[in-house]
Amino acid sequence: DFCLSRGLGDVYKRQEYASLLPEKLNGSEFTGVYGNIELPVLPHIEYHVRNATLHPIYENFRVGVFKELLNTGTLESFELLGELMFQSHEAYSACGLGTKETDLLVDLVRSQGASKGLYGARVSGGGSGGTVVVIGKKDAAPSVQHVVLEFEKQTGYRPYVFVGSGSGRAGSLELCLKNFDSVTKLPSIFK
Repeated sequence: DFCLSRGLGDVYKRQEYASLLPEKLNGSEFTGVYGNIELPVLPHIEYHVRNATLHPIYENFRVGVFKELLNTGTLESFELLGELMFQSHEAYSACGLGTKETDLLVDLVRSQGASKGLYGARVSGGGSGGTVVVIGKKDAAPSVQHVVLEFEKQTGYRPYVFVGSGSGRAGSLELCLKNFDSVTKLPSIFK
């Protein structure tokens, strides 16, 4: 009920307008319709126009709900926080911005799930690529280790784990692929 009561009327109204947007448009089609703009538009690239337009609209909704849930501190709220993170990641990837590596990390976190202490994950979206933020219980190290080892098994690369925590029950960590070929060991907390 909590999530459904927060401004969905506006979201549904925006969804009506979304159908007016092209789903995808390549660079040549874009410049043919809109002319040259100051940003580089590559003629051979297919741009996900509708998803790229909808992402910030729904992300704004998700962030508002996320902010409100942070103050509740219940187990159910952490599960909802995680779901919002998963939705955010999927929307980001649908814009054509994600990578198969970050998608795999998020999928591996999802496969561990709340019952194993990992509530959610999303790409950080910081622009430098390869960092996934995870929310989970402070004692979820075995689940994180499973994610790291499974990722390494599937890709041949071991992600680096940055660990930190807020003041609440759940901790946060980042799984980072940046410079990942040089990282070979798990941090000492996972040994």
